[in-house]
Amino acid sequence: MSGALASPDLHGFCVHGGAPLVGPPLVDARGRLYLVTQDGYLHAYEGDGRFRFSFTMAGTPLGSASLRAADGVILVGTTARLVYGITSEGQLAFRAHTVTPVWSGLYPRDAASVVYIGLDRFLYALSNGGAALYRVAIPGQPVGEPAVGAGGVVWIPLDGGVARLEQAFSARRFALNGPADGLGLGAQGPLVVSGGTLYAFDARGLASSLGPAETVLGDGTSVLALDGAGGGAWFEGGDPARRVGLGPYPALAPSGRGGLAGRRALLPLATGELGHLDVTQPDEPRAARVQVLREPLTGASFTRGVPRVLVTSRSGQACLLDDPFAAARGAHGSR
Repeated sequence: MSGALASPDLHGFCVHGGAPLVGPPLVDARGRLYLVTQDGYLHAYEGDGRFRFSFTMAGTPLGSASLRAADGVILVGTTARLVYGITSEGQLAFRAHTVTPVWSGLYPRDAASVVYIGLDRFLYALSNGGAALYRVAIPGQPVGEPAVGAGGVVWIPLDGGVARLEQAFSARRFALNGPADGLGLGAQGPLVVSGGTLYAFDARGLASSLGPAETVLGDGTSVLALDGAGGGAWFEGGDPARRVGLGPYPALAPSGRGGLAGRRALLPLATGELGHLDVTQPDEPRAARVQVLREPLTGASFTRGVPRVLVTSRSGQACLLDDPFAAARGAHGSR
């Protein structure tokens, strides 16, 4: 089922899978869109919004799907203790049984394997074909999705800090006084928001405060932290020592998960608008917004391989759009 964009100036399409979404949708190398919904379906659409297929799964998916880069197979785990491999044509490639219900999304650890959190509080690794590789106990209670960094190191937000897991060889807990409310992964490791403060960890696992923050975004290379009041900081490489304070900008308080690419951030807003922050010139950050839908947005990200942006809403809509801020970005870059 297709939906309508709020602004006639936007180019792209919106679709609805009939139920709330589970995790962010996927976009493959050909620009095709895949949605996983809470009622146990994988829905696929062409890059112009035409419906392709629906695949029914046993159990309830609780986390995001993963795209097998080699051939475009979609990997999805469910509470029925199953991981599905579904081809881009809607056929079952494999169905693997797991030890426990799959609690999180599936995340590529390297070119040949994915990791996920099980309901039993273990981190599991599977080959791309569904073969079990290892499992390791998580030193604490997970409160969010895992993030995979350089060398396949996995970071997991906990109710009292973060966990660092290096395959099955090492599992460490870095303590905080409260839960990890957000984690932005940079080249140096994660920066973590807890209780309105941004923290970094040293080699001993001790946390140091980097100042106030409400939102943190990382793309695996650098990290952006926003204080919710029109200020924040940019960390080149995610290195706390390379902090660049942002000048004031019109505050953009996200209502869900945002996306970062280079020095550009996309922020979903409760007004149904998509916020955009460009920190190419940190002393003069540029903030803009455009109306996408008439309901709160829950996610926004840049797509890889195709120059579009992906937006999701509270009811379960997903919109794949041409970059609405490209013209403004070009004008800014020419100054």
